[in-house]
Amino acid sequence: MSKYEPLTHFLEQTTDEIVELTFAQIERIIGEKLPQSSYRHRALWSNNPVGHVMTQAWLAAGYQSENVDMSRKRVTFRKSGEASPQRSAKELKALGEERWNQLFGCMKGTVTIPEGVDIMEPIELEWDAMKD
Repeated sequence: MSKYEPLTHFLEQTTDEIVELTFAQIERIIGEKLPQSSYRHRALWSNNPVGHVMTQAWLAAGYQSENVDMSRKRVTFRKSGEASPQRSAKELKALGEERWNQLFGCMKGTVTIPEGVDIMEPIELEWDAMKD
């Protein structure tokens, strides 16, 4: 069970289209402190399902975060319609790899390395001086 599961339940219980919460209110809901990084990095409040486990809590309840106000320590959740399924860490890793492959898989075979070129050999002058 995730420490953010109480947030999922809280959001599932409300019928409000928009839910605005302070970080302190979220901490009371989950019964624990948020990680310090959530006070400093807006990216932790993104809607990336492969992101932080905290993100999965509101996505599972059918909400998306928006209007994250880092200075006022507030976040707005808007009902997105469908709840996303809870995924295991293994499933999330596979999803991330699949998206990576979709992004760069289209480039397969488009880059060729000429014979005799060592792509691992440093080319900067400083590196050349360090080799000797």
